[in-house]
Amino acid sequence: MFKFNFNFNFEIINNQTFKFMKARKILVGIGMILFSYLAFIACNNEDNYENKDSELKKGKYEKMDSFFGAKIGVLKNKEVQVVVTKDDILKFAKEALKDTKLDLKPFDYKIIEEKGVKYLRIYSQNNYVSTVELLEDKNNSLKVANTVCTSTACASGGGCIPNGSYCTACEYSNGLPGDCTRTTSG
Repeated sequence: MFKFNFNFNFEIINNQTFKFMKARKILVGIGMILFSYLAFIACNNEDNYENKDSELKKGKYEKMDSFFGAKIGVLKNKEVQVVVTKDDILKFAKEALKDTKLDLKPFDYKIIEEKGVKYLRIYSQNNYVSTVELLEDKNNSLKVANTVCTSTACASGGGCIPNGSYCTACEYSNGLPGDCTRTTSG
């Protein structure tokens, strides 16, 4: 008749399984070390990116007393380093622009560059954007100029930026004149 031989060497399977499990533990350990190292590097790079200037990192901001003529930044290696707080910039911008009768409520700002000229762009509620030139002095300080141009029609560009004591033209997409409002100090 039929005879089955069930002699199986479990010792071989157990030895191979043991080697596989040991190799898997080593690979998982190496993976965890590599992941920890990459996470550490990523966190350190993010801190350096957000806080390039160590003095500003420690909260050593300069005091701002007014908007027009105020020093708000310095150029270091062709990069703008803001030296006053966001709250001060927005507070003094609101005060300086109160005569526009637009009831501006600034909530954010950005420093932009257009055709080699640096500008401070202030974003207010109701889609108003105010733009003022930043003048560089001999010490690489950036100071707020005397003319601010405010618009909703040209909020994303295309005009209503300071040009000396005046603002460049602003037009709606249909060619009609835009809503550029000029505020000048001094």
